[in-house]
Amino acid sequence: MYDNGKLKLPVALRFLNRISVPYFEAGKLIKDILFLQKDGTRGYFGWDRWDYMERKSGKVYTPPDPYYWLAFGFFVDQIKDSRLFINPAELSEEELTQAKYLYDRLKDNYDYLFNNFDKWTSVLNLQTKKELNLRANNILNLFASLKQKNLLEVDSAVASAPIDEAKVRAFQEVIGKAWKSQARIHALFKQEDNAELIEDENIKLKIIGNRTFFEKAKMMFIDGQHSQTIYGMDRMGGDVGRWEDNEFFSTILKGGGEKVAGINMLEALDLALSSLRAKGENPTMILMEPEYSYKDNAFLESKRFVSKLNVPEENLPFFLLGTFDEIPIYTSFSPLLKGKVVVCDFKKAFKMRYKKALNGFEDELVVNVREVTQQQAEERLNENSVKWKRTETGELKDEDAITVIKTSINLDIWVVADFKVVNPNSYVVGYIKSGGTQ
Repeated sequence: MYDNGKLKLPVALRFLNRISVPYFEAGKLIKDILFLQKDGTRGYFGWDRWDYMERKSGKVYTPPDPYYWLAFGFFVDQIKDSRLFINPAELSEEELTQAKYLYDRLKDNYDYLFNNFDKWTSVLNLQTKKELNLRANNILNLFASLKQKNLLEVDSAVASAPIDEAKVRAFQEVIGKAWKSQARIHALFKQEDNAELIEDENIKLKIIGNRTFFEKAKMMFIDGQHSQTIYGMDRMGGDVGRWEDNEFFSTILKGGGEKVAGINMLEALDLALSSLRAKGENPTMILMEPEYSYKDNAFLESKRFVSKLNVPEENLPFFLLGTFDEIPIYTSFSPLLKGKVVVCDFKKAFKMRYKKALNGFEDELVVNVREVTQQQAEERLNENSVKWKRTETGELKDEDAITVIKTSINLDIWVVADFKVVNPNSYVVGYIKSGGTQ
């Protein structure tokens, strides 16, 4: 109530001088405060409804948080009396977990008291911030050691746990679906039956994707109480699909095809189509950025353009925009296609070569999850010991740092493929002039 301005300092001091909580066993005090900080105790004694003022009915408000004021009161009491002692061996795993969270709350409490020291100097019975630092750090260091013990026990359990193959398979499925949703050019080559499987080991193709040392990610691939989901991992599969598209457009932009320029999409399309037809080529596909589904009114309102919504066929690729002069238009998010349009006889102009992936997603996408070996962990530690040994609660021993490193995984996600321009006369790249009419 003093903190919220509902009690004046002299009154608060009289209350504090009269209130005494006789804890003769420091261990019991610790166990009590840890119990009262765990999930499910917010309503203990009904104190989730306790308040420091009368509230008017009919108005929404947030009552004081018991977790906050209990931790704050505990911290102030300990700074005043300095009677805390903790034996980590007497605490259960659940209590150590609560100590980790309590440490974070106490750090926030310390920052508040330091920044508002003049208000609290009489309550704390301290004269200087130096005294506050000394007493507060003694308390924080005790809880920091508990937090570190809890983290190391969890890390040790994760590092020693075997990889769960069912979780790996589920991960492969998630990554694979994300890859398929973004590998648009790859899908077109398969659709047009214009992809060549390379089985000769002596023929080297490009690896499109990456090998990642994913820190603290092993928890995704183990079973048991320490298993946790990391959200957003599917984007790693989507990235590989987009990189494939980028590789294709990078290849064809350097592949010798004719280049034309128009003031807008309609003019660029007309120039590209006329050029191809003048060479006796038959345009079978148009590639453009998906923004043209809404951003160029002249193009969208042209009678030559038919939206996918008005195409009678079923099971159309989701990245089909529609048709122009009855030629299918497909889209790609590749930044290399920005401000451009590609008109081509797709099958004559280009070819994709690829290799199968043993045990890969649909036999093409490599998705490997591998544990960090002892040797790899030691190498990582030697490369950057400061990173792995320094923590907010102190410095780790080498063996503990290696345990932390082993909570990571080696992750491979890639396809083996490349793209070729077979006939540069069979495609034209149209450029939209800067400042053209949209």
